[in-house]
Amino acid sequence: MCDTSFDESRFLSDISSSSDSDSEYDLSDPEAERCSSPDFNESSGHSDCDRDDSTVEGVDIQFHVSSPDIDSSSSNGDDGKCHTRGRARGRGSRCARNYARGRGRNRGRGRGRGRSRGRGSGHDTGSGRSEMDKEEPLQVCDLSSKDTNVPQKHDFKPLRPVGPHLHSHAVTYSPAALFKLYFDSDIVQKICDATNEYAERNKEKCPTMYGYFSKFEPDDFFSVVGILIHLGYRRIPRYRLMWQPTSLCYDPLISSVMSRNKFESYLSFLHLVDQDTEKQLKDQGDKLCKVRPLNDHLQKFCMKLYQPNREISIDERMVRSKARFSFRQYIRNKPVKWGFKLWCLCDSHNGYTCDFSVYRGKNGEVRSSNGLGYDVVMSLMKDYFGQGLSLYIDNFYTSPTLVNDQYIQGVHVTGTLDCTRVGVPSEVSVLKKKFSPKTIPRGNGSYVRDGNCVYTVWKDTKCVSVMSNEFPGHSESKVIRNVKDKDGKTEKKEVPIPVIIYNYNRFMNVLTVLTNLSNTTTCLDKQESTGKLCSSTM
Repeated sequence: MCDTSFDESRFLSDISSSSDSDSEYDLSDPEAERCSSPDFNESSGHSDCDRDDSTVEGVDIQFHVSSPDIDSSSSNGDDGKCHTRGRARGRGSRCARNYARGRGRNRGRGRGRGRSRGRGSGHDTGSGRSEMDKEEPLQVCDLSSKDTNVPQKHDFKPLRPVGPHLHSHAVTYSPAALFKLYFDSDIVQKICDATNEYAERNKEKCPTMYGYFSKFEPDDFFSVVGILIHLGYRRIPRYRLMWQPTSLCYDPLISSVMSRNKFESYLSFLHLVDQDTEKQLKDQGDKLCKVRPLNDHLQKFCMKLYQPNREISIDERMVRSKARFSFRQYIRNKPVKWGFKLWCLCDSHNGYTCDFSVYRGKNGEVRSSNGLGYDVVMSLMKDYFGQGLSLYIDNFYTSPTLVNDQYIQGVHVTGTLDCTRVGVPSEVSVLKKKFSPKTIPRGNGSYVRDGNCVYTVWKDTKCVSVMSNEFPGHSESKVIRNVKDKDGKTEKKEVPIPVIIYNYNRFMNVLTVLTNLSNTTTCLDKQESTGKLCSSTM
């Protein structure tokens, strides 16, 4: 029998002294006292009093919290009562004080109790569905059970024929000619004018370099770019050695194009935007004020010169740099750890970058309430709405809100999923915990159909959860995987793979291959006078 000794006067005194001015408590329910019972069982969440149906004589306690700091619909207790998670902490007065302060949600030790921390700011996290949805649990189906509720697929209606749109398809373009399609005469002339203006304005600050400087012409621009690309393929300790005839690294080709001193003077004064435009953009708070004209020009021509296939993908890409800018990023798990992060929209068949956007930091962009990932996808896809494209993304971007909004705009979305996102059915989290143990063999899984969206959980090396509004949730094909038998020996076997994951692996891996390829080629960056090699990813 549970010990139900209780000091009623002390409890009421503690409540009146610790509660907020806008919180009300009604002492009419034994639920709160159950939290403070010394026999509370932390593993089961129930006390011995619950098993004996015992209550405290004369004292029934219930909390009605109206404080705006407390979310009464949290996953720890949808009825607004005090539901202690973990070890009971003393008398009921402590429980009341914790809830009055907001603990149990995001304060002190209470942060994360019964709730996932999510992925930080800009990411939707939460329990998932509304109270009405919770009353009607979704049906969990095995991968062998055919999914017949697939939404209607949008017709593929590109605005232009798929593929490159060059000035003339009859002409065989050289690499230099293709480069000039993006750096046309207009943008190159603007760069030359801005460089000459900057050199004239700073000739007194850098008299030595200005002594080697001559008027920067378009031909000089292409020569400098060609030398930079050529130096990127040469692994040498100092780039100046390529101009020294007595060095083993001497390259007569570079020496015949431009002298070393002239090359360094052009790099010293190279500027991409004139002073008036830069000042105007800076006053507007644009962090890309020094490269904005070139950035917009390249975005325009990346879209103009190519029409993507039906399958496209969005992912981030790092451009190696150690320049001193506030929005320079450090990502520990990336091959390129320091640099600028770009959001890229690419063709999944060949990796062509159809559009891109530079991430300017947390304070450099205006975000909606749906999070950063949602805003990035909607911004990059706005010019491709209504064409029936199939978009592939990773769990940084995927959310039920994004998938449903993209479907309304005529875009199918398939992506890996973070099960803590708002709107994700609770059944998905249960399935992921079910198939996560290492004892579960490969190829097992289940799916959940929720309207136009399907959530598939599949066990491969690890448990994978994927969401889509295009494909069914069941398995139709098989893949070869290394599977251990009862004796611990590894052998190759065919295991079923869901349609969603099969297509995701097929059209999303092209970005990984393209990123690894770009990391193998570097371009010589702006140098110091010491001549040390400092390279950045192209």
